[in-house]
Amino acid sequence: MKMMTARFLALAMVLPVAAGEVEGEPDGAEAKCAAVFVGVGDAMPMSMLGEIASRVSSSLDVRIGTNATGKTTLSKLIDDTAADPKPADPKPAVAVFFRNSPGAPAVVASPRRWAIVNIAPLSADNPAPPLLGERMAKVALRGLAYASGSGATMDAHCLMSPTCDTLKGLDAAPFAISPMAYIPMLEFLSPAD
Repeated sequence: MKMMTARFLALAMVLPVAAGEVEGEPDGAEAKCAAVFVGVGDAMPMSMLGEIASRVSSSLDVRIGTNATGKTTLSKLIDDTAADPKPADPKPAVAVFFRNSPGAPAVVASPRRWAIVNIAPLSADNPAPPLLGERMAKVALRGLAYASGSGATMDAHCLMSPTCDTLKGLDAAPFAISPMAYIPMLEFLSPAD
């Protein structure tokens, strides 16, 4: 029986990542991403997912690809709750799935493997499109940090702070994470060759 982690990473790698969808990758080059952002169902338009991946990618200086999958595919993966060690040489290292599921947890993560980010709560107060985009970028960075093995910090100016679990706290926080979360995440996403 295949384990959940291998199936998440396999899904992320099976969905083709075009060179043009990878931040900083020249056309025609083989896409090698540290992470992949995957839109589930109609959670968000691919253009928005691409903009979010580009913003997070440029803030961290790591390559992030984008893909999409159906809700039933993700549901089948979630049903298998077994965890296994990370495969020896996965590309990408982690996958962050974005879904729009009212009532579901905001973030579910298997550190150093994958994260599922629920974007439904971000629209609870009917924000203007620029504010909604900012919120989505912030939770994308949080999801990537959780997927990369970073945990919560007590720095109020960090997106990994528990204060960012509310919309008020998320809106007040800058688009940044503290060194306590940033360094382990970057070490995981950019291993030495």
